[in-house]
Order: sequence, then structure tokens, then C-alpha cells
Amino acid sequence: MTVGEGIRNVREAKGLTLKQLGDRIGVSPSYIHAYETGRRKPKLEVIKKIASALEIDPEYLINAEFNYKRAMHMLFLIGETYGAEFFTIPKKEGEEGEEKIAISFEMLNPCLKSWVKQKQIHDKKLKENTTEPTLERRLTKNRQIEAEYRKWMNNFPAEEDPKVVDLLEDYDEFTHSIIILTDDPI
Repeated sequence: MTVGEGIRNVREAKGLTLKQLGDRIGVSPSYIHAYETGRRKPKLEVIKKIASALEIDPEYLINAEFNYKRAMHMLFLIGETYGAEFFTIPKKEGEEGEEKIAISFEMLNPCLKSWVKQKQIHDKKLKENTTEPTLERRLTKNRQIEAEYRKWMNNFPAEEDPKVVDLLEDYDEFTHSIIILTDDPI
């Protein structure tokens, strides 16, 4: 995802037009469109203004252009900061492929639990979206479901979700969360 795609995703998830976002930061809709399409690359100060106008953390847009190298460097940093523990998950009997490698980020457990819950809700909604009579309506519904999920991610941790706040306050140091690092399903 590029910075521009990130801007567009959040803008659309929040139901804003190009003009509305442009008005919030003092530029024309054509500037916003140029950022979203990649014709112009916003400077850091503009990204911060856009993020503020969209009520999101600027990091979401700054780190939008992500690849495997950046992902690994972020994992290195997260591991150093939040205590990473590595282990393998043995293959099930008769299972093909290599063992799965996993990381436990003990200190992030409450946040990861909240993310898992939201991802499960998101996936369930997508799976159940088969009742719409036409393909166009199913696609529209899928875009709405994706926008809801992106909105949750952009606003994490949501202050209106006291369970997450409680989890963060009542952190249990003996529990772990796992991020699977392979594409193979468990």
C-alpha cells in the first residue's frame, strides 16, 4: 500500500470527499487526488496534517509503503522493544511442508487478542456475505466490511472499547500471543 492508497482508504472509510479532506487541511481537492493517485508525494508536514484531519496516527501513512525488508526491520524493533520469543510449531501427522516458525510478543498480548477478535469478526462477515442478490451488491458490501476493519485498525486502541483498555491495564505477564511467520495455515 502506498501513502496515497492509505490516504484514500482512510478518507473513504470515514466517508469524506476529496473536497472535505482538502478543506480540512487547506488545499484543493485536486491536491488530495494527486496524493492519492501518487502523482504527488506529500512531505512529512503534509502527511501529519492529513493524518490529523483524518484523526489517525501519522505512522499509519508514513509506514504505508511496506515490503518484506521493512516488515523484518519492524519485527526486529518490535522484538527488541516488546520481548520476542521464537519457537516452532511441529507439523501435524501427514502434513506437507516445513515446520511453522512463530514469535511470541508477551508484552503485546492484550493488543494482539483484540486484533485477533476484530480479524475474526471481519473474516466471518466476509464469509457470510453471500446473501446479496447480485455480484455488484456483494462487492459493495465487501468494501463496507473492509472499510469497517480499516477504521478499527486506524483508531486502535479505541477509547470506546473498555475491554482493550482493561486488558492493557490488567496485563497478565504469563500469557503469550503468537504471530505466525509463514504463509502456510496452521
